[in-house]
Amino acid sequence: MKSKQVNFYSTIEELLECEKELKKSVVVIGLPIYDKNIIISNSIESALNKYDWPYHYRITKQEFVDDLQLKYVESQNYYLIDSLRSPVIELTVSTVDMGNEIARLGRLFYYQGYYGDNGNWIAKDEKFLKWANDYTKSFSKAMKYAHDGNKNLISKVVSELHQEGKITLKN
Repeated sequence: MKSKQVNFYSTIEELLECEKELKKSVVVIGLPIYDKNIIISNSIESALNKYDWPYHYRITKQEFVDDLQLKYVESQNYYLIDSLRSPVIELTVSTVDMGNEIARLGRLFYYQGYYGDNGNWIAKDEKFLKWANDYTKSFSKAMKYAHDGNKNLISKVVSELHQEGKITLKN
C-alpha cells in the first residue's frame, strides 16, 4: 500500500501552536465512535480530552465527511473510521511524560489508496490526496522541527529536554 507519513516529537503546546499557524480549516474526529454518529471538532485543541482515546484522531475536511466509511468492532461494541478506504489523515499525538522521563513519537499518516477485492489498485480521490499532501508538508514546516537522526522530526522543546538528559525518545 502506498502511504505517506510524518513522525514527530513535540509537546502538546507546540502541536497546538502549529495548528494555529497552519490556519487550515479541518475537521477533527475522535475515536472510538459508539453509535455511528461522528462527533466533529473544529480543531485538535477542542478535541483534546473530549474522547475516550485522547491521543488518536482522524483529520479531514468538511467536504470529505460524507465519504467516511466506518467499520464495526463487534468485540468492543464501537465503530472506527476505516482509514484505508476513507479520506482521512491519522493523527497520533506526541506526548511528553516528565514523570517517566520519556517523549513518545507522534505521527501524521494517510493511505494514498488500497487494493480492491479483485486486486486492482484503487486510488483515493485526487482532491483529498492533494489536500493531505499539502497539509502534511505545511505541518512539517509549521512545527519548525529539526531531525533527530532517525528521520523523525523533533521540536525545539523536546530537543532541548533530550539534550539535557531529562527525557528519552521512544517510538
